[in-house]
Amino acid sequence: VVIATRADVRLSVLEALLKHSKVHHLILEKVLFQKLDEYEKAKSVLDKSSTRCWVHHTRRAYPFYADLQHRMKEDDNIRLEVSGGNWGIGCNGLHFLDLFQYLIGEQNIELHIGELEPRIVSSKRDGVKEVVGTVKAQTESGHSLSMTSYDYDFPLEVRISSRQRSLLLD
Repeated sequence: VVIATRADVRLSVLEALLKHSKVHHLILEKVLFQKLDEYEKAKSVLDKSSTRCWVHHTRRAYPFYADLQHRMKEDDNIRLEVSGGNWGIGCNGLHFLDLFQYLIGEQNIELHIGELEPRIVSSKRDGVKEVVGTVKAQTESGHSLSMTSYDYDFPLEVRISSRQRSLLLD
């Protein structure tokens, strides 16, 4: 089953589904929920039902990224830089954070949100809010991520580099 509803109703849909159906495998669209306590409630419901659940992060399934991850396995100082205008860093940034984790193969990533602007903006979807500015991440081994979303239209640019290679994705 794939649940691709808006985040504000996702928990109630998940609870209703698992109350009335036996689900073996489940994919949830990100952003998962709107409130922190909903994560614990969802975990409890999923644990009770024995449903295996994944979050919809597709980039790691692309053959290009799988090949790149294999090629960069021994690279030093991997850096992923994403920038553009109105691309939805609060929502779509999760895909790049997941891609970063996939490429570097590490779980412990320290996020820095101090460069986000102190304001909320409307997104392209009705009733959904977004943030603008920069989110950075760092690992103990020296890999880093930088994601910037401007509040004006500007093409998305993705750069992946290391000491051994540099790529610009268009």
